[in-house]
Amino acid sequence: MNINGGYVGRNGDANNNKVTINDGKIKGDVYAGYVLGDGDANNNKVTITSATVDKDVHGGCVYVNGDAEKNEVTITSATVGENVCGGRVLGDGDANNNKVTINGGRIEKSVCGGFIFGDGDAKNNKVTINDGRIGGVVCGGFVRGNNNGDATGNTVTISGTPEFGDNTNLFGLCGGIGANNESDAFTGNTLVIKEIKAITVRGISNFENYEFYLPQDLKAQEPILIANDGGCSWDKGTVNYTDPCPLKLSKTNITIYPKEAIEKGTKYTLIRSLQGFDGISKKFTSPPPNKGPVVYKWGLEIVDNKDLAT
Repeated sequence: MNINGGYVGRNGDANNNKVTINDGKIKGDVYAGYVLGDGDANNNKVTITSATVDKDVHGGCVYVNGDAEKNEVTITSATVGENVCGGRVLGDGDANNNKVTINGGRIEKSVCGGFIFGDGDAKNNKVTINDGRIGGVVCGGFVRGNNNGDATGNTVTISGTPEFGDNTNLFGLCGGIGANNESDAFTGNTLVIKEIKAITVRGISNFENYEFYLPQDLKAQEPILIANDGGCSWDKGTVNYTDPCPLKLSKTNITIYPKEAIEKGTKYTLIRSLQGFDGISKKFTSPPPNKGPVVYKWGLEIVDNKDLAT
């Protein structure tokens, strides 16, 4: 049995719907807005708390052509048997400005802000993982197959105490997956790590910007982010891994935010890539903490070909 806030069986729009589930078990999918033909599924909202959904959860979904934009999904202490997606289009259209927030629970497969199977863009989506276990890809924007479209300006934020499986088919924490060689799946995609450490994922790719909010108890040489397969090369436009590879950082920007004043000479390990690195960040900045006027003058270096350190 599926739960639909708004359902269009042919062509039409399914906009401005809300689904709230506070308990219980759903043996199918949950959609706030679902269009089986051509149309839009915009401005829909799903909130699930302390419940179990056997299959997928979508804010807005279009089965053929149309847009799925400005949808929101919030999962709190719930279990989802398959995928969570803010906006999804299985034909041509755009999936922009969607939001997905995971506040604990268990997602067995992937979490994605905006997903396009045909031609279109997946831009400016936001995925926030505050807690819980994620079993698959964490992706801000995804453009599938050999189609035309960009996945840019997406943000993935990780905080709290999340857990990622040892072999979870993460693209890495993927900001955007482009469809073809002309697609842009890099520009403006941002990974934000907020006051946590020792996060282990399979790989990381397609982020132009990295932001690290340092936890107060972070020790020197203790890694914040660990990538077992480095950058994880993949078949373009798919979720198929090929081989582990060095993590590409040559065109990235890295910013760290200290929580308090830091002693001179302190070194931190931002990323540990077990496959090494390809290049180093083009821009590294660190604004002073709120408690003092100190402007830190740090640099980046790669230590033992595996640690990106300050």
